Amino acid sequence: MRIVAVTSCPTGIAHTYMAAEALEQAARAAGHEIKVETQGAAGAEPLPPQDIAAADAVVLPSTWEGFGAPLIEASMHRRPLAVGDYPVAAELAAFGFRWFPVHDPGPLRDFLDRPDAELLEHNREVAVRHFSLDALTTQLADLFHGASWDDLLG
Repeated sequence: MRIVAVTSCPTGIAHTYMAAEALEQAARAAGHEIKVETQGAAGAEPLPPQDIAAADAVVLPSTWEGFGAPLIEASMHRRPLAVGDYPVAAELAAFGFRWFPVHDPGPLRDFLDRPDAELLEHNREVAVRHFSLDALTTQLADLFHGASWDDLLG
């Protein structure tokens, strides 16, 4: 199995890298490939979109990683997600995204054994409906029209 993960913490000095190392060790011990994006004090180098698209699962284990973008990107690529409990995840869940709990690997393991294309397509549809370039363009245009800033639209 190919896994991608993102680890981060507010200061990004130690826990970010400790979590990445633990994920890498656990995945390799189980015979899986893993690529981990760390978001720490030294900065971040985002995972290439092709790595996310090729992954069998995306893991976001803590309360800080990604601030939402990895959730949306993984959904656009129809990848199952295991997501920790953090405020941005709760905000995105309100749009209708569905993912697996990070604290219980059983449901994700079951899904990987018996994939449900409908779940992946549902998350992709939510991502496209609310976060695609077309959706964001429409939302910005509506904002400008509502604020009487039509001259900014050209």
